[in-house]
Amino acid sequence: MSKREEFVSKMGNRLKEWNVELDKLEEKVLTVKSELQGKYRQQIVDLRKKREDAEKKLEEIKATGEGAWENMKGESERAWTALKDGFAAFKSHYQDETGDQNEKDRLPEK
Repeated sequence: MSKREEFVSKMGNRLKEWNVELDKLEEKVLTVKSELQGKYRQQIVDLRKKREDAEKKLEEIKATGEGAWENMKGESERAWTALKDGFAAFKSHYQDETGDQNEKDRLPEK
């Protein structure tokens, strides 16, 4: 397996983890006070946008040749970092506002 194929596989698996995590967060939003739900729903919309950006970068890498994919790798990693940071911020705010200690430090790997 080439480095590009390994990278694509690893990122694809991470995307699956983020999708599961997003679904879990959406379920949790339904359990909070109604005045907080709108705020959390908007944050989830923002997270889904970041996830879509990361997914687009992954698709671009899949479409490139072996030689060109290295140039796109940095962009892809920045998209993943933005997504991870968005999840961390959401969970931190959620934990602070709801007192839900179950959300502490449960993020998929970068």
